[in-house]
Amino acid sequence: MAVEQKIVLKNLGLVVTRLRVPKKVKAKDICTRLTETGGKAQFDLNHYYGLADTAGRKKVRFYPKAMIGWPLEATACGSAARIGMVDTGIAANISALERQQILIRSFTGAAETSPADHGTDIATILVGKSGSAFPGLMPNAKLYAANVFSIAQKTRLHTTAVAIAKALNWLISVRVQVINLSLTGPDNKLLKTTVQRTLARHIFLVAAAGNAGPFAPPVYPAAYHNVIAVTAIDRSFRLYRWANRGKYITFAAPGVHIWLPSTDGRGQWRDGTSYASAFCTALVAQLAVREGRAESTNTLIRLIREHSTDLGTPGKDDLFGWGLIHNWMRCNGEKYHAFQE
Repeated sequence: MAVEQKIVLKNLGLVVTRLRVPKKVKAKDICTRLTETGGKAQFDLNHYYGLADTAGRKKVRFYPKAMIGWPLEATACGSAARIGMVDTGIAANISALERQQILIRSFTGAAETSPADHGTDIATILVGKSGSAFPGLMPNAKLYAANVFSIAQKTRLHTTAVAIAKALNWLISVRVQVINLSLTGPDNKLLKTTVQRTLARHIFLVAAAGNAGPFAPPVYPAAYHNVIAVTAIDRSFRLYRWANRGKYITFAAPGVHIWLPSTDGRGQWRDGTSYASAFCTALVAQLAVREGRAESTNTLIRLIREHSTDLGTPGKDDLFGWGLIHNWMRCNGEKYHAFQE
């Protein structure tokens, strides 16, 4: 076994060493043996993580904003907000995103870049240009987008715990207020440590609750303590049928039949907790600007709870968390929308 790479993550206070496992030897077995030796070092696999999205069907285009009380054309929203996202790349040249305040940095280290559809969708929900075919919630915000996904065997997209750690390390350095994590995977020691240290910097983390179905185990980073885990509902307030369930669910947001652009700028319908997470990230960003970076996650959750619509069993439950988020704040005087089915 040899050292393949040593990565210094200064902002997280971590040094990560990647080890090359000999052929025909199971990495999991070596990890177990190293863990049993004791010592201060921690060992874990460089787990893969996938995107939390699935394809959708055509429905009403603009229900999500009205459903959460957001201006349809949020021309004044996002000023002073610094939002981070960890996702695929972004097609920043489409009309909804061109000339927006977006800085993209790649952490894949791969020659073959991943398709940018998913990242483009999340970025559009967050900062899509006002007046375009896909206006976003925070068009005046600065978006710092970390591309961590590459193409694996069988053309499947994946990222790793190390790539996510590098991305969070960078997002700390550019002083974002909130980070959207529309990705899911297993519990991992490095991922958990980087999440904890990012939260310790008073940066809020919002993550997709997962699309593995009602009997699936918790997914990460959503299930980590103080990460805001968001599930998806449709325009009739019904839970997305493939959404994960569990005590870690914090809130619900629109995530079914969401009208979003493809990388060529055309529209397409999307389902998944990935998109619900982005709607909640915008609300958290608005709160972070209003309340300040020093606000604790618990206090922020309490503020959102007070204005949420309880769904399912009264109080917090394993399906909807505290319920559907709602924007009770105005963006420089813009009016609320009332949702009616």
